[in-house]
Amino acid sequence: MNKPHHPTTALLRRTALALVAACLTLPAVAATSGYRETWDTAGDLAGWVGNTIDSAASNPGAGGNDGGYLETARAGAFSIGADTELPAATGSFGTQIWTAQVDLIGLTGTTSDVWLRFRFQDSTFNGWRYRLTDQLTGTWQTHAVTFDPTWTDAQAQAHGWQTDFANGAGSVSWAQTLSDVYTTEVRIDGSPALKAGIDNFSLTAVPEPSSCALVLAGLGAAAALKRRRR
Repeated sequence: MNKPHHPTTALLRRTALALVAACLTLPAVAATSGYRETWDTAGDLAGWVGNTIDSAASNPGAGGNDGGYLETARAGAFSIGADTELPAATGSFGTQIWTAQVDLIGLTGTTSDVWLRFRFQDSTFNGWRYRLTDQLTGTWQTHAVTFDPTWTDAQAQAHGWQTDFANGAGSVSWAQTLSDVYTTEVRIDGSPALKAGIDNFSLTAVPEPSSCALVLAGLGAAAALKRRRR
């Protein structure tokens, strides 16, 4: 004969199911839940554009770090590279820790600096940037940086980030910038004949201990204790 369910057991089961459902919906509240672009369709820049008036951007469709890539070539005095305003790669980064990663190659000329840059709100503001490398090679290399949107300015600077100008002109605080990113950019400086490739750009939230997981673990322990007491 089946024993009737104890009220406490039923309550634990209902609570656990409700918590699982709530935890599964948590990622949806983040403005940015992750982004990746591989530029594998020839001619398609996938929402990216040249970052300056002298940056000619194209997608050859082959020659990337597997498949196509975004090629950026210098056509004047300004820096080259590419940026995007796509919602999946901009907006608020919330309070999660993130890793940005990109594959880069030097095609012609020499580089002096390669930056990952987040610009605040609109074109009237500057932003914050991180030096990924000072020299691109003739082979594809992966560059990555992990960052916390909630850092103070001092913490961001201690981790290698800096405002576009040393005096901070045109930039707001680090945390405010990451709460409303206007453009996400890969910026490359170097010689006049500079040409480079960008591939496999991604923004990924770093998993951290979940309060949901801790609560569920506690419920599991409570259920196990109850079974032992029967």
